[in-house]
Amino acid sequence: MAAGTKIQFHSGYAIAGVDERSSTLTVKSAGTGQTKTGGRASRNVRAVIDRMMRIVSGTITFDSSYPTGGEDISEIWRMFRPMARDASRTPTAWDLRSILFEQPNNGKLVQLDKANKKLKVVTAFAGTEATNASDQSAVSVDFIAIGT
Repeated sequence: MAAGTKIQFHSGYAIAGVDERSSTLTVKSAGTGQTKTGGRASRNVRAVIDRMMRIVSGTITFDSSYPTGGEDISEIWRMFRPMARDASRTPTAWDLRSILFEQPNNGKLVQLDKANKKLKVVTAFAGTEATNASDQSAVSVDFIAIGT
C-alpha cells in the first residue's frame, strides 16, 4: 500500500447466533469481544448461521501517488479466518466470502483485482486505469466485507 493510502476499519461485528423462538439476533464485536442482542433476524440471516460470520466495514482513502496495478488491500483479507497455510504455518488464504464497494461519485470507479488483493481506480467512462503516480486523493471508498 502506498505511504499515504489508508484503510480505516469501522467497528466489525460477527453474527454470534439467532434465538430460533424469538428470532433475536446476537452479534459480537470483532474488536472488543462485547456482544449485543436485539433486533429480529430474517429467514435469510437464519439460513446462513451455520457458523459464526464476520462483517467488516471501513473506508479506503487513496493518496497522491497511485501505483500502477492498484493499491494493496490485503489487510482486509487478514480480518478473516485463515483457510490455508504454507509449510511454515503462514496463512496463504482467508475465508473472505464477499466484498462490496460503494462507488465514488466523481467520474472514477474502483475495480477489485481479487487474485492480487488490489483495488484499482479507473475512469468511469473509458474504463482505463489511473496512471502511475497520479493524484487520487479525492477518491474515497466505503466497503463491507463478509466472511468467517
